[in-house]
Amino acid sequence: MAIILRYAPKLEDEMAGDLSKEDLDFLRTLIKEDKEGMLRSGALDILLEAYQNINNAFIPELPLELALIKIISRDSK
Repeated sequence: MAIILRYAPKLEDEMAGDLSKEDLDFLRTLIKEDKEGMLRSGALDILLEAYQNINNAFIPELPLELALIKIISRDSK
């Protein structure tokens, strides 16, 4: 959600229907405090690759969970 909000801020109104005000505030803060670039195109590439694998996964959430681990471990090096 934070990546969507970062690269497509016009969708914030649509997201407001699905998220609480506190969640939106949290995402805005996360975007502002992203000094290391965790929410940049490298992370987006990993997430898009995981999205393509969702339909082939035995557990649909697994590709996204593995993608998040990959993003976090890559950024912590």
